[in-house]
Amino acid sequence: MAISERAAAAEPPFAPQHRQYLLDRAVDLDLAWREGVRSLTEDEAQLSVGNNRITGTALGFFYGRVPSQYARVQLDDREGNGKKTCAPAGVTPPPYIPSTVSELGAEPLFVVEAPAKALAMASNGFPNTIGCGGIYAGIFEKGTCKFQAALLPFLRATRAVYVLFDAGRVSKPQRRSRRGPACEGLPRPRLPNL
Repeated sequence: MAISERAAAAEPPFAPQHRQYLLDRAVDLDLAWREGVRSLTEDEAQLSVGNNRITGTALGFFYGRVPSQYARVQLDDREGNGKKTCAPAGVTPPPYIPSTVSELGAEPLFVVEAPAKALAMASNGFPNTIGCGGIYAGIFEKGTCKFQAALLPFLRATRAVYVLFDAGRVSKPQRRSRRGPACEGLPRPRLPNL
């Protein structure tokens, strides 16, 4: 699906609920537009992820910097759809890598659990932030501990990588003491005694 273009001087044409969703998360609207975020009609949402059972409008995240076209949609009618997001079935979710992320340089790389969170970080001074498809997807090839190929240019021994997953730990107490799957196999940091 081709992403529509707009006049450079105009404000990004997000639907009011999507504009508010992004602003509530401190996402710069122009950055979101440049990175392929769009308000979608029901038909556009269905076409974007190949699911004709989606009902209602959605906020679409179209991924760049990945080997093949990929989209993830935030559903406006979460109750009616029985979920809050939808992505193509049978496809390992790739990482969401905004154009702000540099392959070069010594700046740390941040990995967060969703595209909107990556854009919020980039909008607020952390341009080297990659988003996953939740705490269970986006870093490794499905069913393995092998990094996805799209991530490899950004990972190197001399670059610090910080995985920042809240995973609903505030609203879901059962998750407070668990580390996300992306952290399994990573050494536990040694913190100084304060």
